[in-house]
Amino acid sequence: QDPRMVIAMTNLAKLSAEQLPPDLDQANQWTQKAAELAPDNPEVFDVQGDILEKRQQSNEAIAAYEKALQLA
Repeated sequence: QDPRMVIAMTNLAKLSAEQLPPDLDQANQWTQKAAELAPDNPEVFDVQGDILEKRQQSNEAIAAYEKALQLA
């Protein structure tokens, strides 16, 4: 697996979440794909937490942030 793909996916997730109007479903899909490719990358789970927080999925966001901290 190419680590640049994971970086690209997390960047696409951020862009999807920050565009007007935000596409949080697409952003969430990008972070899920990135997590599948890089389950040990804390940045992926940090971004995933941000997306889940914006989707008002607080419990899932907390779990993603906790995983990011564990991996850091």
